[in-house]
Amino acid sequence: MTYLGATTVSDKSVAKLDDISSSFDGVSVNFTLRINGTEVFPGSSVSVNISLDGVWQEPLSAYSINGSTITFDTPPRAGVKFFGAATYYGGSASAVSPDAVNTTQLVNSAVTTNKLADGAVTAAKLSSLTYLIETANVINSAPPLQANIDVKNNSFVYYTGNNPGTITINVRGDSSTTLNSMLANGQILTSVVALTNGSTGYGVNIRVDNVTQTPRWLGNVAPTGGNSNSIDLYNISVLKTDVNTYTVLASQSQFGIG
Repeated sequence: MTYLGATTVSDKSVAKLDDISSSFDGVSVNFTLRINGTEVFPGSSVSVNISLDGVWQEPLSAYSINGSTITFDTPPRAGVKFFGAATYYGGSASAVSPDAVNTTQLVNSAVTTNKLADGAVTAAKLSSLTYLIETANVINSAPPLQANIDVKNNSFVYYTGNNPGTITINVRGDSSTTLNSMLANGQILTSVVALTNGSTGYGVNIRVDNVTQTPRWLGNVAPTGGNSNSIDLYNISVLKTDVNTYTVLASQSQFGIG
C-alpha cells in the first residue's frame, strides 16, 4: 500500500536521548540534551518525545526546547524516571549538509567569544586586512582648557585652533564610561592629541578619568611648556596596574606649521 504524506518512514530517524534524571532535584527546570555524551540541538519542541515516570509529556506545554536546552514547566522531582527520543527527518540526528548554515540561520550575537577556539583567529586569516586605517577627530577650533579625549570614539584628536592657555588633557572612555571600566589590569591604551600653538607655546596637564596623573616623560625630562608657532603632538599611553591606578607614559613632539 502506498504511503501518502510529506515524509515516509524511511526518511525518519529516531535517536534516544541520554538519561538526564540524575540531575533532577525538584528545583531545576533547565537541562542539556545529549546523545552518547554529545550535545544535540533538536531544532523544535515537537521533534522531541519526552516521558517522565512513563507518562508522555506534551510539547510546548510540559516542556520546550531552545537550542540544546530542554526547559520543563514543572521541575522534575528527584527519582523521576526519564526517557527521551529526538526525531529527525531527512537525515540522522548529527548530520548537517554542507553549506546548510549561513548568515540567515545565525542570529545577531550568536557567535560569542567562548565559542572561538584558542588560536582560531590567526594572522593568516587576517591577511586580507591590507590597511588598518584610523579616523582622527579633527576639531576646527581652539581646545577648551580641559580637553576630554573620548577613546571609545577616537584615540587621535587634533585641535586646529591656537591654544588659549595650559590645556588639561583628560583621557576617558566617554562622558558616561570611565577608562577604568574599559581596561583590565595589565592592559594599555594609547591616545594622541595634537595641539596648535600660536606665538605662545602652552604646555599640558594630563588626567585619567578626571584624576591628575604624573606622567613618565620620554627621555625622563618633562616639557616645561609648549612650542610656539608649532603643532605639539602628545602621545599618551595609559597602563592600568590596579583599580583606578595607572602608569602614564607620555611624549611631546614638535611639528612646524605651514
